[in-house]
Amino acid sequence: AGVEVVGDDIWLAQLFNMVKLPKNGTEDPQVTWRGNDGNGQVWLADNIAVFDINNILCPAYSTIPEHFVKLGLKRGCLASAGSFVSQVFSKRKEGESLAEALADPEVALSFSNTFIEEGKDPAPIRIIIMNIASGKTRHFEVDLVEARRKNAPREIVHHETGEVLGKRHFFNEQVTHAAHLKSGNRGYIACINFEQPRILMLKDQPFRKGMSAP
Repeated sequence: AGVEVVGDDIWLAQLFNMVKLPKNGTEDPQVTWRGNDGNGQVWLADNIAVFDINNILCPAYSTIPEHFVKLGLKRGCLASAGSFVSQVFSKRKEGESLAEALADPEVALSFSNTFIEEGKDPAPIRIIIMNIASGKTRHFEVDLVEARRKNAPREIVHHETGEVLGKRHFFNEQVTHAAHLKSGNRGYIACINFEQPRILMLKDQPFRKGMSAP
């Protein structure tokens, strides 16, 4: 989970929801946001950063249907079974022993690899911003039309076998970390893409306007 300390509270982004708990540990954790976007999808976000005063942001690298979360991830037995299977497949992909794979909580990054699919529109970059005082949450989608126009897709080749795995856009939706950077009157959200790896700077003004709108 992504962790950020704001004032007297600790904020945790744990994939399909966000939790707040006091630093002094006197209260139980409180779920402040669930990943539902209002259109039947849950945005998956596991990192968090501060965005201006009283706002926090989370980059969401992917989405899954709400019913999948309700039926699977929130039921301990199914979630545990899915985790076990992913660890076993990680063993095959990374050449680990079974004991090493089960002891390592991380799964192979190749599970998250995305490539261009014929006839399927590119996914947008997704940014969640929440006002921690009011609880108001906005889901922002950024379609990188200009980036795709200026940069042609490139072939991705397996580093050992030389096999062409597919094509990937110059920058895609796989943003796992983000930070708000400010210099004078200018501000940007820096988006870090684990697949390229590259950093994309988005002007923060549209996000500020979106948060100030009723």
